[in-house]
Amino acid sequence: MNTSPADLPVEALLDEIETLAQSLEAGDLPLEEALTTFERGVARVREARRLLDAAERRLEELLATTE
Repeated sequence: MNTSPADLPVEALLDEIETLAQSLEAGDLPLEEALTTFERGVARVREARRLLDAAERRLEELLATTE
């Protein structure tokens, strides 16, 4: 998948992270491909964290306005 992490919903990012982790855990990737896969996974994790943090801030704001 060559989609930019910023274009994916968090659920798709989590699915891709799982797929990438399984590929790495299998241990049959050549070194350069494993490094590229790992880099892609790190980018996906960072983007998922950014989206989850934004959702958490939104929830906190909503809860603060209802109190």
